[in-house]
Amino acid sequence: MSLADFQNPTGSSGVIAHVACVSLAMANERGVFNTLRGRLTGDEPDESPYIHSSATLRIFGCEPSFRPHNAPDDAVVSLDFAEIESRLGVAATRHFRQGETRAGARIQRCDVWFYESSLAEDRPLSEHVDAVWAAVRAGADFLRSLKETVSVSVFLGYRSNDDKAGVVVPHASLEMFTTLEVPFELSIIVT
Repeated sequence: MSLADFQNPTGSSGVIAHVACVSLAMANERGVFNTLRGRLTGDEPDESPYIHSSATLRIFGCEPSFRPHNAPDDAVVSLDFAEIESRLGVAATRHFRQGETRAGARIQRCDVWFYESSLAEDRPLSEHVDAVWAAVRAGADFLRSLKETVSVSVFLGYRSNDDKAGVVVPHASLEMFTTLEVPFELSIIVT
């Protein structure tokens, strides 16, 4: 079986969302497949399952109507890192100034200030969300006011080698998103 076996209803090749619904418990000569990769290649990866999560409050020095990586020069805004840290009561876990060279020789497009959960990546996503919110909750009004001139978001990451795993975020962990009026955006990577 290959990816071509999972064609969309129009007949064009490519993987569609329905692939996630395919039962992976189809027997081979060694037993059952536990991963989509194993089912497609016939070779189950020999690694322990893992789930890694992260949550990061991000402040980008660009007008909120633009995406940070393609904001025009006249939409770039300088961030006052000291004021952000003073008003939120936490230091950035990372910050970069416009024009700095980052990993991979990438030039930073605009100022950025990040506060990331300090929990181990194997902790559940909801714990990371709650940890970031607990650290910055007192500065919620300041963060909402920042949204008038710069981009404020929360990046959530979920990475696993188990394609049957899932994410559960209790309703109480959504308080940060509703209070700050930012979308719940989750990057999901299955290796």
